Amino acid sequence: PGDGCNCWIEPDETYTQISTSMWTESGGAGPDVDSFLGPITLGAGNNFSHYGTPYSSFYIQSKGTVAFGGGYIDWTPEGFPEATYNQIAGYWADTDIREQGSIYYKVTDEAVYVNFVDVDYFNATGANHFARSNSFQIIFTPDGSDFLGDDNVQLCYLDMGWAHGDVGGNGGFNGPT
Repeated sequence: PGDGCNCWIEPDETYTQISTSMWTESGGAGPDVDSFLGPITLGAGNNFSHYGTPYSSFYIQSKGTVAFGGGYIDWTPEGFPEATYNQIAGYWADTDIREQGSIYYKVTDEAVYVNFVDVDYFNATGANHFARSNSFQIIFTPDGSDFLGDDNVQLCYLDMGWAHGDVGGNGGFNGPT
């Protein structure tokens, strides 16, 4: 773990790394930028209650979120709780893993782990791009699990080196949203 982060769980060989060909749907700038994977089931008989609504599957968005009830492609964050999507937003931003970074996930009976490791910001293939990386993790637990104590979601931020994509921003910073 990095300095000050004692919640990070490093992905190992039991995790699935999402490859370019695995995305269920892509749009906008294409795979590894504007994509989602799913539905991914929580396992036999497991549900996750999101604000009182139980879900038996989830979707991983390339933009740093996990959604319930359907995947989506949207790179512009919205304020909570008015956001359009049923989601857990680890870091809803304009991520880009075409040149660097990976997204991993693991589903167990006690928890779901989704790790965004060294992900870059959009536009990673641009001529004036300065590579920076963010690493963050979403853990959520099925109903009845006490893995996280009284909580059912944990967000962990290992290293955050950028704040905004190059659409409306510059060098990973200075964007309006």
